[in-house]
Amino acid sequence: MNSLSHALIVEPSEQKDKQSQASPCEKVNVKVLEKARRVPRSIQVGVQIIRQDAGIQISRRGRDVLAAIFQHASLANLAEPVFPKVCRLQEMTHLSESTIYRAMRELEVDGWIERCPQGRRKTDGSFVTVRTRIGQRLAAYLGLPWDKTACAQLDWVDRTAPKTPRLATSKDGEATAWENRGKSPSAGCQNDGRISNEQYQEKNNNAQQEQQTEDKKDIGKKLDFVQVEGGYLPGDLVPLVDKGVRPGFLWRSMKKLNSNQKRSLSDLVKIFGQKLDSARNTGAYLNWIITREIRGDTISDRQRPLLYDAKAVADRIWERQQRIKRHEGHTYEDTQTGATATVESSGDAVIRHGDGRLEKMTLHRFEELVESRRFVKKIISMEESVAWIGRIRSQ
Repeated sequence: MNSLSHALIVEPSEQKDKQSQASPCEKVNVKVLEKARRVPRSIQVGVQIIRQDAGIQISRRGRDVLAAIFQHASLANLAEPVFPKVCRLQEMTHLSESTIYRAMRELEVDGWIERCPQGRRKTDGSFVTVRTRIGQRLAAYLGLPWDKTACAQLDWVDRTAPKTPRLATSKDGEATAWENRGKSPSAGCQNDGRISNEQYQEKNNNAQQEQQTEDKKDIGKKLDFVQVEGGYLPGDLVPLVDKGVRPGFLWRSMKKLNSNQKRSLSDLVKIFGQKLDSARNTGAYLNWIITREIRGDTISDRQRPLLYDAKAVADRIWERQQRIKRHEGHTYEDTQTGATATVESSGDAVIRHGDGRLEKMTLHRFEELVESRRFVKKIISMEESVAWIGRIRSQ
């Protein structure tokens, strides 16, 4: 047993001495904690180690959540599951719900805790509280017992244990070992309501196999999830991440399509896969497809319609030519760097710096700088104007 395990075992006399030597702030905190739930002293020492020991390399918020979960644990066996709800952890840690979920995901990945998949009650179908268990890593670090096979709550053990094959019955209709448990000679002295772990697993596994349909068996085979940036995505969506689509956008889109009861994102990618491969901006084109799917609009294989008709396009071209003529033939000067700028017939603004470096700029951006008085018209002399007119006539 290491020094940490010795620190968790405190005698009553030593407890009084340590409480008398503690600071007033520590006395108040311990008194409030014991008054609320009567937390044992060993649990308090374990919480202090989790919060302050440098060997537990997790974030500060992860320490707070792990300490709150540890306060619900059983010292006799840390493998016993605990049932703190997220709202309860919020009251204990004063953190938001999303922060607690991120911290628990971090603790689960690092092996400090284990979480059972959330199930539903058989009576009304409502969700049950997620069962959480302290990981073996923390138990070994604190020197406390951890035995998964000795859990008193067999229901949680059955959910996490591997399924045992169902015992087949003979043609004569012989019952299974579970049905024959009361026919044995020693059954009379074992009528105390307790059953063995093997019998419990056999009964529940047989019931689960009867309720599980063929469709539910094939669900896990069809989906192949890949871990991407701390989360999981279906395998057919990973190529979109390689093309620059953010995983967060894919997660939000999957949730949005599911909440609106539309086709899944994987189905849309399968239908419009070739269009997405040839698109210039894959994320924008995918967002357009998802938006039309949610609205209920028809998504055709043709390209997106133009935003302007023929007359509007001609008006925009004429307006651009007029803007170019307004600036053409004038020289502008940068009020900050002293660089000169001219507008070419193509519509690009060419900036000439003092070191001979040339820089091109769009007409829209150049007009914004002119309006902000960054570039002002340069007053040229009579000789320069005559030379400029001569160059124009020669052309």
